Amino acid sequence: MIKAVIFDVLNVIFTPIPGEAFNYQLTDEMKALLWQLDSHDLMIGYLTNTSGKRLDQLVEQKILPQFKIRISSVEACFPKPDPQVYAQLVEELEMVGIKPEETLFIDDKEQNLEPARRIGIKTILFRGDQELNDSLERLVVK
Repeated sequence: MIKAVIFDVLNVIFTPIPGEAFNYQLTDEMKALLWQLDSHDLMIGYLTNTSGKRLDQLVEQKILPQFKIRISSVEACFPKPDPQVYAQLVEELEMVGIKPEETLFIDDKEQNLEPARRIGIKTILFRGDQELNDSLERLVVK
């Protein structure tokens, strides 16, 4: 049973705005998905190589409080896919009573998912809001 859902920030929570280089948006679909997961009493968090401006956008969009686990691997000095940042994630999860096998990690890069799988975390390769919604319906929201 999934008890925690951990997201990458850039290209998953915030997706590129078509035709605008280096500009990202929080889609209405992703906002709704985050609120839906929160309503199912799931621990929501992020593990990201992003820092600064993008994380500030979580505050601006008023969704930061939903993220109970917050790991910026840049600030932790171990960027994904370094196994040490995943070990930090497991430590934070265990502090709130969640095991790796009860955790789902969503990222848009396969190389960032492999270290998570090796330690028992379930993963989804992000390919768009609709596909993510469908996967979460099967795995989490039953």
